[in-house]
Amino acid sequence: MTGALMKQTRTIPIVFAVVSDPVGEGFVLSLARPGGNATGFTNAESSLTGKWLGLLKEIMPSINRVAFIFDPKVAPGGGTYYTKLIESAAPSFSVVPTAAPVHDSDGIEPPLEISRINLTVACSCCRTPQPTFIAS
Repeated sequence: MTGALMKQTRTIPIVFAVVSDPVGEGFVLSLARPGGNATGFTNAESSLTGKWLGLLKEIMPSINRVAFIFDPKVAPGGGTYYTKLIESAAPSFSVVPTAAPVHDSDGIEPPLEISRINLTVACSCCRTPQPTFIAS
């Protein structure tokens, strides 16, 4: 909706909410200085990615694999936004990340099957722009 509004006006102020990557979506120039007529709230900040992995390691120090499930239709950049961040943070936590894009409810089972044998931790699955983690 924010993108559609921005196509209509560059002068009327627009306040967005629940946008994961407003810079990547082209809504603002930067988080520190949005510029233009749009400003708002993000529902996640990129530095939290390392915190998510750190929390998983704190909960279960023995994990060495992390699969992250996301819906490319709603994830920022089709999932690339979080994929890059998770893959760059993973080595510092000694975990091997696996991206598991899921397009619909039928697609959720294969990533769960892959991890089923050694599944240790599973975070809640819901259709959000943020990834859901499965760790083993």
